[in-house]
Amino acid sequence: MPITVRGTKVTLWHTQSGPNAQLLNKIVLDFNKSQSSYTIAPEYKGNYNDLYQANLAAINAGQPVTLSVAYENQVAAFYSSGLVVAWDEYMNNSQIGLSAADKADFFPAFLELGKFPQFGNKFLTFPFAKSLELMWYDADMVKQAGFDKPPATWGDFKTQMLKINKTVSPAWEFSADASRFATWVFSRGGDLISPDGKTLTIDTPEAEEAMALLAEAAKAKAVRAPQGYQSETDFEQQKTVFYQDSSAARSYILADLKKAGKTFNWTAEMPPVGKTGQTPRSDLYGGNVCLFKTSADAQRGAWAFMKYFSDTKQTAAWALGTGYVPLRKSATETPAYRQFLAENPRNSVAIDGLKYPGNTGEPKVAAWQQVRDILQSMLQSVMAGTAQPKQALAEVNQKANNVMKTS
Repeated sequence: MPITVRGTKVTLWHTQSGPNAQLLNKIVLDFNKSQSSYTIAPEYKGNYNDLYQANLAAINAGQPVTLSVAYENQVAAFYSSGLVVAWDEYMNNSQIGLSAADKADFFPAFLELGKFPQFGNKFLTFPFAKSLELMWYDADMVKQAGFDKPPATWGDFKTQMLKINKTVSPAWEFSADASRFATWVFSRGGDLISPDGKTLTIDTPEAEEAMALLAEAAKAKAVRAPQGYQSETDFEQQKTVFYQDSSAARSYILADLKKAGKTFNWTAEMPPVGKTGQTPRSDLYGGNVCLFKTSADAQRGAWAFMKYFSDTKQTAAWALGTGYVPLRKSATETPAYRQFLAENPRNSVAIDGLKYPGNTGEPKVAAWQQVRDILQSMLQSVMAGTAQPKQALAEVNQKANNVMKTS
């Protein structure tokens, strides 16, 4: 995006593409026009792993950009460089910070996820593109298979998936990564790290239940984890029925279906729970922004932009255009957002999902970046039938905690 620089330039590295990138660019341009002290310059850096590697290279060279999107565990890895700047001094500043009313307006989980107990409870990440993991499903095909509603429990899911797979195979698709695994564990009531934050808890009864279901589905050829965005494409083409992904997938699915002139009844629900009566719980994830040490003016400009980006008007517009959830509760009460939810009820699933207290993020420890790769390898092995769930989980648990000890 062409940028005319006025005042201090603040580079923002991000991962947004397609319609989301267009909207981000618009918000950036609006901010740049609203004042003359700072110019935000967004740069697309590929997927989250590409961006992580770019940040590591920049940090190692001692030349980080001022503002970058990152996951919590990545910021934990960056922290040892001494180049990560806490947001506290900006957020809590009496002149330029957030008021008590502002802080109360944010959905609590978003601000809580930004705090890092192992680093003095400093606020090291500011929420940016947040979402919940959801289970998307083809309601027409579920109904055709004889089910009145989507599965409420993972047991219900197994029943529906195996029956539907007789006519639509594979019935279930997803991208095989640690966020899927985390959702399966969280939704069953489990966790991935001990309360003291010192031990990763990969091998648990909840994880065993999840991997046993995955192994059974794989044996029945009812599940697949293709590369890239093929799971999303297959869902749009009705080649599969259940598709597990971020709530932000809505905007991409909708845009693709409109372009193809295709219509069918598709929507989402919170992930199934482990047992009837359990409170829904999911993986609350998505990119945050990390502030790096560059210059005082650039850092202040970065905060000015994030304060602007997260205000009621902008976070409502961002959520409306992307499928991410708004950062503030007040955004859901704006006329535009209320109308949007009335016209697009499928997106209210994520908003309603934020009310559940058990939603949580993945471990905010540096080791988690490497553990994500270990988990992905395990998922692929179980799906290929070359690893047994119980043994695989025990091995991964040991590997994960060995990483914890050395990171």
